[in-house]
Amino acid sequence: MCLAIPAKLVRIHSSSSACHDDHALDELNLTGVVEMGGLEQTVNLSLTPSAQVGQFLLIHVGFAIAIMDSAAAERTLTELAALELPPAALSVALKEP
Repeated sequence: MCLAIPAKLVRIHSSSSACHDDHALDELNLTGVVEMGGLEQTVNLSLTPSAQVGQFLLIHVGFAIAIMDSAAAERTLTELAALELPPAALSVALKEP
């Protein structure tokens, strides 16, 4: 079973490198920090390079796989909170295997 959860993008790390001028390589190495339920985690943004700070992203094993509508993300987070799962149960989706 796969689990992807919404998390808010709070920071984007610069992917620029003085070693090369290849924009495609920069996008593959693009990372940011997301927050969900008080937990912050660095995630890979290469699948969502247009993501902006403040947007909700759908996170699966350390990768942002989609940009989410904020209303849908809030509904999902409310439903997850109603399950009363321990934070560690949801943090699995934030981390790479």
